[in-house]
Amino acid sequence: MLKISRESEVNLINILIDQDVISGKDLSSIKKLSIEGEKSQLEAVFELKLTDEDKILDLLVKDQSLEIIDL
Repeated sequence: MLKISRESEVNLINILIDQDVISGKDLSSIKKLSIEGEKSQLEAVFELKLTDEDKILDLLVKDQSLEIIDL
């Protein structure tokens, strides 16, 4: 699982909203699951199967004009 700062998580959630990957209705479910399940909002996004790490990577590459480097 990804370990990122809360600020980075919020920024990532905002990108997902801006790119129409998640909606306001989804955000309500994400926050509820996050609080009830004591998990991060990003973990809740994955648990709700709204997106996955590969789709997030693709969004970041496009949004931030990044290159993908396999390590």
